[in-house]
Amino acid sequence: KQWYQRRVAITAGKQWYQRRVAITAGTIGKFINGASVLKLTLTEELKGVFKCAYGDKESPDGMTVRVLKSTFEPSDETRYANQDEKITFRVSSERISGYNKIPQIKTPSAQEFADIPEDGGTYPVTADYGDKDSVTITFVLQYKIGDKSVNVLKDDMYTKTYEVTLKKRELSVSPKILVKKIISGEKITCSSTNSNAVLKWKDNGGNDADDKDVESLDGGSGKQLQYTLPSAVNDKDVLTCVTMNNGDEGESIQVKVYNSFDIKVDRNGERYGYVGDEVSITCRLTGIDSGDLELLNDQQPTWKIGESALSQEGDTTIGKFINGASVLKLTLTEELKGVFKCAYGDKESPDGMTVRVLKSTFEPSDETRYANQDEKITFRVSSERISGYNKIPQIKTPSAQEFVDIPENGGTYSVTADYGDKDSVTIT
Repeated sequence: KQWYQRRVAITAGKQWYQRRVAITAGTIGKFINGASVLKLTLTEELKGVFKCAYGDKESPDGMTVRVLKSTFEPSDETRYANQDEKITFRVSSERISGYNKIPQIKTPSAQEFADIPEDGGTYPVTADYGDKDSVTITFVLQYKIGDKSVNVLKDDMYTKTYEVTLKKRELSVSPKILVKKIISGEKITCSSTNSNAVLKWKDNGGNDADDKDVESLDGGSGKQLQYTLPSAVNDKDVLTCVTMNNGDEGESIQVKVYNSFDIKVDRNGERYGYVGDEVSITCRLTGIDSGDLELLNDQQPTWKIGESALSQEGDTTIGKFINGASVLKLTLTEELKGVFKCAYGDKESPDGMTVRVLKSTFEPSDETRYANQDEKITFRVSSERISGYNKIPQIKTPSAQEFVDIPENGGTYSVTADYGDKDSVTIT
């Protein structure tokens, strides 16, 4: 019998056609009760409109077969991670134009499918081994057709499964990432918890590192291997430490080198506050790939005021990086003022945040005053005006609904004591 796809001859037992080019692929079943089944494995070439023929008759319509493109990165079938370590995967899948078909994904920790953004999505997974040394996690892709979700591969239903085996990490490196000007001769150490491990370093091209740059620190099997950076290391080079097992490569861990990153203070400019106010300032790294930023989550920048280093003491805390951002929190004092800048590696933020402590007076300053019912008490308030800006201090008194400007030399404000049925009241 004859089968056709756009009248291209395919020879696979009988005759099939795809764009008039003969292809030997798939199997053509014999008729059973008038039905014959063509089975084939999709490739980039096997796509288009498939038609069948028998005798002098050809099917007027055909089946259009499209090869959907999806990416799953990193594509390693085995990943290494510590318990509770977060691993991020990136998934994208082609949207079918002209159809209301949207790719969806169900991640290992999810109960439901969710749409994949048009430009792909990132999906973190936290390694949890329980009492095992490895676990298998599964991502499932499907297409939502109109309001109907499909996850069975038949007719117009599409699904794809990605399985990844997570294994407990044996390797570790120090430092995890180099974020500074590269200095030839700097040392990176790769270690394994496996006392029988055999390790080796690879350079950016994936070649074994030069023997003169590698030194075994334990003198035996090489479970701790130090790499001395050669002069030929460039920005964004990747250096790799690999576990060897009878000549085969096993677990690997990478160190990425950056010397063109930037550091800045968010919303650089000026901030104002009174003594006792809490101020937060954010330092941010840019120019570093998002996946690599996670490697800095146990690091923190340094801060300085003017030319003086800022130390963590009292109410001052320097947060560790979270996705490249570190937050400095401090309580304003007469001393903690000036231009705040942050630094990491050998880079310092070009601009900083100027923090000014505003001076105000409130007289009398007693927190408790004594007065009779309906007695009038007068307070005097002044507050610094900020030169060069249209920033005017204002006040809202206990009996007022709106703020009013405070005169340059301060103002006096009267309050009449009204206790109602109480012995004391608080005014603001």
